[in-house]
Formats: sequence, C-alpha cells, structure tokens
Amino acid sequence: CALPIFYISRLPAAMSADGFLTASLAKTCEKTQVPRNSLYLGASVAILFSTISLGKLMIVDMLLYSLGLSLEYLALIRFRYREPQRPRPFRIPLPNWGVVLMSLPPLIIVITIAVSSVVGEGGSWWQLAVVGLVLVSGIIFYKK
Repeated sequence: CALPIFYISRLPAAMSADGFLTASLAKTCEKTQVPRNSLYLGASVAILFSTISLGKLMIVDMLLYSLGLSLEYLALIRFRYREPQRPRPFRIPLPNWGVVLMSLPPLIIVITIAVSSVVGEGGSWWQLAVVGLVLVSGIIFYKK
C-alpha cells in the first residue's frame, strides 16, 4: 500500500463514504488506512494533468470554475421561476426578468472564455476536451 502522503485521496474517499461517489473509492489499505483506490485515482489525474502546460491548466481551471458558476446562475433562474413562493433566508430584490438580466454578463463571460480558449492565441481543442472529460467523469462517478 502507498504511504499516506497524498492528502487529496481523502476527499473522494469521504464523498464515497457519504454515498456521493462509488463505494470502491472508500476502500482502505488495512495496514495504513489509506484510501487506496482514491489515491490511485488522484495520482492518475495528477499524472494526466502534469502533461499539460501551466497556461493550459489555468485555462482548464477557469473553464471548470466558470462552468460551476454558470450552473449556480442557471439554478437561481430556474428556482425563481419554478418555486417563486419558497421561503429563502436571502432573496435578491429583483423581479424574475431582473435576475435573468443580472445573470447574463457572467454567462456571456463563460462563453467568451470557452470560445477564446479554442480560437484565441495558443488556443486548443485539448483544453475543452479535458473539461469535457472532467464533466463526463463527474456524471459517471456520481451516484444517487
């Protein structure tokens, strides 16, 4: 079993133990209690990302981060229309069309980042492929 020095293995193992990822990621080595499969997964991802230049990794990071923010804005809009009377601890004091307008600039920025990462200087489809791979792996590993 591997030594317990790769801390990133703990997050997938904890998510697996809570039922958010497949149970195999929570299996630990009897001797060291290191989540072995989670460690192997983290090491594989690190090896994959080490083949990409720092600039491209930063673009991939920005794409993933901005896609996450986009999901938050889209969820805000969806819940505003689907469940308008639901009690909330905080409510943006705008009508529904105002929330949509407020959400447009960040969504346009996400689209701009995605397009410029492909066609801009040093652009590459590889960056979008990595983002797509991460998204697909999230769907595959997610377990209800």
